Amino acid sequence: MNQELKNFFVTCPKGLESTLKTELETLFQEFRLPCEVHEESAGCALEGTWEHCMIANLCSRVASRVLFQVLHKQINHQNDIYDLTKELPWETYFSIEKTFVVHSHINSYLFNNSMYTSLKIKDALCDRFTEKTGQRPNVSKENTDISIHALIKENEFKLSIDTSGDSLFLRGYRLLAQEAPLKENLAASLLMMSSWEFICQNIFISSDPIYWKRPYAQEGQGKMPAKFLCAPFFMDIFCGSATLPIEAAMILQNKKPNAHRTHFSFLDIFPHEQSEKKALFFELKQKIKSLQKNKIQIKEAVLEYCKSNHIEIFGEHFIYGSDIQDDIVIKTKPQLLASETDFLIQIQSCDALLSKPIASHGIMIINPPYGERLHETSEVVTLYKSIGDLWKQKYKNWNTWILSSNKEALKNLGLRPTQKNKIFNGPLECLYEQFLLY
Repeated sequence: MNQELKNFFVTCPKGLESTLKTELETLFQEFRLPCEVHEESAGCALEGTWEHCMIANLCSRVASRVLFQVLHKQINHQNDIYDLTKELPWETYFSIEKTFVVHSHINSYLFNNSMYTSLKIKDALCDRFTEKTGQRPNVSKENTDISIHALIKENEFKLSIDTSGDSLFLRGYRLLAQEAPLKENLAASLLMMSSWEFICQNIFISSDPIYWKRPYAQEGQGKMPAKFLCAPFFMDIFCGSATLPIEAAMILQNKKPNAHRTHFSFLDIFPHEQSEKKALFFELKQKIKSLQKNKIQIKEAVLEYCKSNHIEIFGEHFIYGSDIQDDIVIKTKPQLLASETDFLIQIQSCDALLSKPIASHGIMIINPPYGERLHETSEVVTLYKSIGDLWKQKYKNWNTWILSSNKEALKNLGLRPTQKNKIFNGPLECLYEQFLLY
């Protein structure tokens, strides 16, 4: 298999580029394949081998897709799109029996018609195949084998082939076709930013205390401690379809999000290398599976850490989710089974404001209603004030986080945030705020 370095671009939701960069660098180090990763808008760029591409697809919790870049050129005229595309050796990238589709994203003073761009790329690709093989590949918008992504920004033209297939946020455990308030990769990113992954990794190494340290803070200055003791307990009291609890459990298990998949599009690229790629793919999946923690290992590590650091446990589970709607809670049970996280999570039907901590220390992340409709404004303001009161009264020593697009409602929490992050939940610009309770 060709081990030449290739250009890849790993996409992610806006606002999570730094989290993705850190994650990819950590993953490549874990597999002893160090690689320089460059943070860009809506993703990260890297030079790597097919092994780097496979690791990103199988293991990244933050990524949306991994794109293999085949062209990056300057253009001066619309005809350049056809000419540059036709020069590429498409007949070596994928075989004639594979279907393909072209997606174009345009932000250029030269032209702004994405459909026209896609058509020119399709024509050039098909003409190249006809000249070299005497046959034309078929275009298919549904269940396509090869997805080609074109990006034109001003006079910069990039062409890439998707190596992922289904988007990487589709983990396979969401059994019902319901609209979730959080995509899986966004939920995982929120957890990683909260230090949850760092805690889960380190309790298996040592029972020494893990602290969240406030930047530039010194012990003895002000009322707030300079460092907070962390603990491997997680709560979401507005859990909805339980995306956050499930992602939290997968991180605690060190269960890689897409290691269960049997096929990725990278297996269809460069078909003459397919047997070697399949062998490497199988080898990586076996290694990833061997790194996963089982029920006994998790229980022993959590209990030992708690004992060594005088952390009290109030419940039977390490991860807790609740929602006020009974029907939603009922629908989450099959998802816990499908994700193989049911032994770690308790999901209950409960009013968020009546919740109680499951341990003396832990992490809570919530994604409450934003109050996007005008008539909901006063209700949401009251709700956020009640959340702030609940945290102050019941959740001392907890590291709490809230995601919301309602900046005015956030002010009614009555707490000063320790940290603020700008993140997009779909099209909505949100604040992700941290509150260390003491």
